[in-house]
Amino acid sequence: MADRHDDLRVRADRVLDDAYALPLDEIVDARSAAPLSTAVEAWDVPAEDHAALQRWGLPEQIKEKFFENAPQDGAEPELSRSGRGLYRLGRFNRLTIGVEAGTGRVRALPRDPDKANIEFNHSLTRYIECAWRWHSALPVLIELVNWAWDPDQLDFYEEKRQAVGRHIAAIDPDVASAASSLWQSITDI
Repeated sequence: MADRHDDLRVRADRVLDDAYALPLDEIVDARSAAPLSTAVEAWDVPAEDHAALQRWGLPEQIKEKFFENAPQDGAEPELSRSGRGLYRLGRFNRLTIGVEAGTGRVRALPRDPDKANIEFNHSLTRYIECAWRWHSALPVLIELVNWAWDPDQLDFYEEKRQAVGRHIAAIDPDVASAASSLWQSITDI
């Protein structure tokens, strides 16, 4: 039994190290990417965000029926909040994820338009990187959750979960480390 546990620890270390150390080009799996319409080329977002979206796309399913990307097909923003147009990217639980026209900021929109938007990432580029790296790390974290029963295993899992949170925060420090951050709650599995 100890061998299986040691193997999982070694594999978890390797997978998580790769998820946050390898260049994004080596992590992105085109087979897992959400389909993109050619209309995204007309989106009013910064050039860097256009380039990232075209180069890497977005992972279609990060967690089935909970965190999914399905970018809109149209060239004009489908969403509007506080007088600003947003292009729909997908959803996180009951929130719609959109990228703000002009700024490229990624926001989560509650169903109730009277509730405040939540900033997901400062830019679409940072959202893309966080999403792909999280997509890469999540399967082994879920395996660790199911494996961790004794205090030593729970400590190992918690160490790895916190390390993932730190890596996400390093990609977009202002947003991901905030107490109200969605990434903070997402990495708290």
